[in-house]
This record gives sequence, structure tokens and C-alpha cells, in this order.
Amino acid sequence: MAIAFVAITLGAVAVLRPGAGGDLIQQLRPEAAATPEEQQPQSGGETGNAESSDHPAPPAGLVEDSAPSDVVLEDTGHTVTVTWTDNTDPAAAHQVIGGPAGETPGNLADAEPGSGQARVSGLDAARDYCFVVIAVLSVDEIAPSEQACTERATAS
Repeated sequence: MAIAFVAITLGAVAVLRPGAGGDLIQQLRPEAAATPEEQQPQSGGETGNAESSDHPAPPAGLVEDSAPSDVVLEDTGHTVTVTWTDNTDPAAAHQVIGGPAGETPGNLADAEPGSGQARVSGLDAARDYCFVVIAVLSVDEIAPSEQACTERATAS
């Protein structure tokens, strides 16, 4: 179970990398997925196992009906509490993916099935952060929420 959880996390982070502009879930949408030819490892004379960690796992399938909804951020500066409505039945584990706006996201918090919230601490109070809550339905299926970002006033 732990290996599957790590594989899903790495797959989710791999597809959540923002482009210029920073929408974390833009690349999760099926129309933005790479073709199988684009996902193939390039030959380069390397030897070894074709399933090596040098090549990221393909993204998990998306199940929009189970996506967390009503994502709300309670921002207290160095800590953001992320709450959401769990639309999985039975309740699934959730991950909060994100980071500073416009930067590569990472797994920031895990939530037990049915909890509906996670706390992310150790943040820079002067930067904006974006978050996506992902319901982990199985090894092959995830359900991402819409992106939610802090809106902190920058002092000049």
C-alpha cells in the first residue's frame, strides 16, 4: 500500500508541474495529456531496466465526479488550513499538492479518508501559494479539485 501511495504521489506531482502562468491542474486535463509517443523514453544508449526511476510513471486517470469541491483556504501567514467537501464514497485518502505560485508543486500534506481538511505550515508569509486537493481513488485513478490560491497583499 505504501508503494502505491508513493507512486500516486510522484505521478500526481509529475503532472501538476505548472507552466508559465502557474495553473497546477492545467496539465491534468485529458486534452493536455501527452500522446503515448511523447511519453516514450528516448533512446540514448543507456543500459539497465526500462522501468527505472529515470522515467516518471504515466499520469493516473482522472475521475472528475469524485473531485473534492468547495476548497477553502484559511490563511494565517505561515500556516494555511485547506478544507474541502469529500465527494468520494467510500471516503478516500486525499493529498494536498502545491507550493509557491508559479513554482513546481510538491506534496504538502496528506489527509485520512473522511477528514476533509489538512494543515500546511512552514510557509513564507510574504509569498502566495496555490493548492490542489487530490482524492486518491486507486493506484490508477485520482480526482483533483480546482486550484485554490492565497491572495496575500504584498508590502512595498
